Amino acid sequence: MINLKVGRFYKHKDEKDGHPSLILGKNDKFKKNYKIICFSHSFSKSRYKLKHNIDPRVTNKKDISYVSKKPFFCSKYSFYNIRYPNYRIHKNDIPLIKKISNKK
Repeated sequence: MINLKVGRFYKHKDEKDGHPSLILGKNDKFKKNYKIICFSHSFSKSRYKLKHNIDPRVTNKKDISYVSKKPFFCSKYSFYNIRYPNYRIHKNDIPLIKKISNKK
C-alpha cells in the first residue's frame, strides 16, 4: 500500500491513464479523506493555466501545465503507487495554488 504524504505529487487514477496530483490535506474522519488538486497538460474550461510547468525538467516553453479550478476529495485507493519527486510548484504559481486550495 502506498503511504501518501501531504505536499507531495502522486499519480491519480482517472478515466484515462492518470494525472499528477498534489495532496493538500488529509482528514481521517471520512472515507474520501485526501484533499487534492489535479494537474494536466491539456486545456479545459475547468482548469487554470500555470505560468510554469510543474516538471522542472521540461525546458520547452510550449509545454504548459494546467491545474483544476477547485480541489476535490478522494480515497487512498484513487492513487497509483507512483510518486513524482521532482515536480514542484514554481514560486510565481504559489498564489494561484493557495487560492485554489482555500476553496470549498
